[in-house]
Amino acid sequence: MRLLLLLLPLLFSSFLSGATINTSEKPGAMVPLDLKFLDDEGHEKTLKELMHGKPTLLTINYYTCAGICTIELNNLAETLSKLDLKEGKDYQVLTASFTEDDTPALAKHKRRTVLRSITRPFDASAWNFVVGENGSAEKLVEAVGFRYKVSDLPSAKLQYAHGTGVIVLSPKGKITRYLRGVNQLPIDIKMAVLDAKEGRITQSIPKPLQSCSDYSPKEKYIAPTEEIIGVIMTILAIGLFIVLYIVSKKKRTTISKEEYYKKQEEEENK
Repeated sequence: MRLLLLLLPLLFSSFLSGATINTSEKPGAMVPLDLKFLDDEGHEKTLKELMHGKPTLLTINYYTCAGICTIELNNLAETLSKLDLKEGKDYQVLTASFTEDDTPALAKHKRRTVLRSITRPFDASAWNFVVGENGSAEKLVEAVGFRYKVSDLPSAKLQYAHGTGVIVLSPKGKITRYLRGVNQLPIDIKMAVLDAKEGRITQSIPKPLQSCSDYSPKEKYIAPTEEIIGVIMTILAIGLFIVLYIVSKKKRTTISKEEYYKKQEEEENK
């Protein structure tokens, strides 16, 4: 029982730690369109200019990530390869780095790599990779509810732990939907874009929450998600309840020898 009492606070703190890097969704919130960023050529542009008045698929990453960022961006490129909407006309894509340690040169390298993975003719001008300046990245992160923290994972290549997903913006900068995880279906992207065009807010599709963790060459990652920790906590809590119930019941039914003999005498004298 003591072990359970010791483990529960530790697991609870782990649960809270994991929760701090998952996006706090803010459907309906407005993103400041006057925020200024540097594109991969080093040119300063506002968010409004980058969106071109179109529904925009926003991802937030960092360009030196050795974990899930590459998987997320490559998967999105694969999904866009199958999308029956026209980029630049029907929608824009924007990838922003959440750390201003990144540079336009890093953005350019990542952009080139990701665009090469698209398997159909694609208007490259429709997908911009940008870095923040003068705190614009942090303001964007705050506006959309994205979260990250300095990584405490064993791999020295992973500087940050952070959440994943595509944030869908209306032409006016309203958050209309969050597409969770690193794998998006073309139909989900299409419907999200069409809804965003009308400024219509739609709820997120429930998916396991995923965050950046250790990365392997096979593009797999190991992440102690909230769901796993939650199941463990629930099992331990039930076990603790059962133990406490048994102990309390035993205390109620166990009596000393003196009490036993006294009770026997009272029964005989009746």
